[in-house]
Amino acid sequence: MNEVRIISSGEIDTVQWNGLVDRSVNGLIYAYSWYLDRMCERWVGMVYGDYEAVMPLPTNSKLGLKYAYQPAFVQQLGVICSNNTAADKYLNAFMPFLKKHYSYIDIKLNFLHTPHPRYNNYILSLDTTFNQIQSGFNRSFKEAFKQSKKTPGKLYFSNDLKEALAFNSALYDFRSVKLKEGIYDRFGELCTYLQKNQQCLIPTWMIDGKVVAQAIVLKDRKRYYLMTSACLEEGRALRANHALMYYLLEALSGQEMFFDFEGSNIPGVAKFYESMGGQLETYPPLQCNFLPKWLRWIKQ
Repeated sequence: MNEVRIISSGEIDTVQWNGLVDRSVNGLIYAYSWYLDRMCERWVGMVYGDYEAVMPLPTNSKLGLKYAYQPAFVQQLGVICSNNTAADKYLNAFMPFLKKHYSYIDIKLNFLHTPHPRYNNYILSLDTTFNQIQSGFNRSFKEAFKQSKKTPGKLYFSNDLKEALAFNSALYDFRSVKLKEGIYDRFGELCTYLQKNQQCLIPTWMIDGKVVAQAIVLKDRKRYYLMTSACLEEGRALRANHALMYYLLEALSGQEMFFDFEGSNIPGVAKFYESMGGQLETYPPLQCNFLPKWLRWIKQ
């Protein structure tokens, strides 16, 4: 059975869908049905054969025209398949159906797809000793961490998700993500769901009993994802972010997992992730304009 089907999210066989995400090297957290259910107003699944390959599509409509888009807090989508070399092949099989059913497509594929241009992401293997991870820190990071030790602080893992969401919402720089109303609430619902399953960590750096830096880290079977991180201005001066990341990576080391920095194309942020030994992993966009000619110029 090699036909392509477009299935509404409510009709998807989630056992088969999520099982494929589990088994596939490019099955990242964003592709699980429970993640998409919470971060998308509507989504459908493109399914090849008997869940041999799948492709989640967040969808909406405007002026009677359907389009596919990339939601906030969803970095990569694209084709999920257990064959590491077949993502582009399945995408080609899906394309005629995309063209038939959607007037405009603007999504991000995943790191197994080959088209260009590409966006930057950084990952770090945790499957080693912390001494080995530490050896990958560059001179700049080591010097900043040394400065942070002049003001003693402490890393702890908070359970107060409501406080963490408020802290990160107030301070996190969302320059690269234009959040629509209600999106951060959706993210909070996702974190609440994952916290119940011990898949949401809130590493927190405290100085003199005060939170100065904090992150929200989500977890699946393959990776830890640095979804948000924020630091008070006074914390920046004390290099609190460097201390937070140093002790967080120490706490997570020795697991058969990757740490996913979740970006970035912003030069300063990319430089920070590289300073901890983050390895570049790129992924491409998929942009298709099938709008009627009289509307096509709007999305040029």
